[in-house]
Amino acid sequence: MRCLATLCGAPRAAELPSSPGAWEEIISRAVFHGLAPLLWKNLRHHSLPEDVRNRLRAIYAANLFRNLRAEAEERRILAALCDGGVPALALKGPGLSELLYGDLGIRQSVDLDILVQPRNLQRADALLGLLGYARESPAELAKVSKNHQLLYCRPQIAGAESYLDLHQRLLPYASHDALAAHIWREGMSPENLLLYLCVNQITHRFSRLKHALDVHKCLLRFGATFDWELFVARAREIAWTPGVAGCLLWSRELFGSEVPQHVLEALWPDRWSERMLRLALGDSALTGLARGAVLDGPYGAIVILACTRPGAPRVAQAWRLLFPPPDYLREQSLAGSSQALLPLYLKRLGRYLSLAMRHLLFSGR
Repeated sequence: MRCLATLCGAPRAAELPSSPGAWEEIISRAVFHGLAPLLWKNLRHHSLPEDVRNRLRAIYAANLFRNLRAEAEERRILAALCDGGVPALALKGPGLSELLYGDLGIRQSVDLDILVQPRNLQRADALLGLLGYARESPAELAKVSKNHQLLYCRPQIAGAESYLDLHQRLLPYASHDALAAHIWREGMSPENLLLYLCVNQITHRFSRLKHALDVHKCLLRFGATFDWELFVARAREIAWTPGVAGCLLWSRELFGSEVPQHVLEALWPDRWSERMLRLALGDSALTGLARGAVLDGPYGAIVILACTRPGAPRVAQAWRLLFPPPDYLREQSLAGSSQALLPLYLKRLGRYLSLAMRHLLFSGR
């Protein structure tokens, strides 16, 4: 894992693998962590085994093709929403690849992410329908209108499908979204972008190296003009303040990001929260990344709790994880409006509790 992080963050300082087995492991890890196209860009001028060169080149070319198509589709959607009187902002996607990596083919994503305001949800849903998109949940729109995001799919003639996450909020498991409010007022400023990327890393339970690299690349891109005092103030407005500190620490540990010590100290969690983070993610970023496949699922609920401020915010977070609103549960399980909720809640509760206990035992070894 250290080798992959070095090859993606500072390839000049890395020693290239010397055996086919080592290359296979590196490429396999790069694919899992969403970094194979970046691996090609960083290593394309190095002396590589021919099969490795061809494989990485093919992965990059396929991702570039996908992102070019996604960019055109994103422009089409944003134009339609704008013409229909619905303000919308693109999140992540091909634009973030160009902004942070300077190359449309680098950052991998499986769908488009677009933010709209809750008051415009019904209009946005109708406009997306005109563009060929249909919600994946069979529940009526009114039943899922309070979800922080809704999932859409657009079938393609050639067999490939386009997926879209329509976001109403950026903070899942929260009733109030201070981050989205700031972005609507000020746009995606460097401080808002970094906080959003930290939230994205927490939402994905620290399970992919690419999210940590996004944070690092944002710091490289805007570090010279970054307003750290404003960032700290914004980070303290959300419940995930300890998690934001963890994201910055990972970026510094893995890639040498320049994060002021006083910023980490201002955001650093209390002792109990720190213990929870260490229990969930281990004593280092490399240990946490080694658990990626474990944390990328119900196991990762403990990460969400560890990233939340103690007291009432953490209690509320735990409650929302175990007992989400009915509309959210129906959306995530693709359940119809007529399906009974009690079996869905019991299934979720049993899955989370049993896997959390197994994860606690796994982490304690």
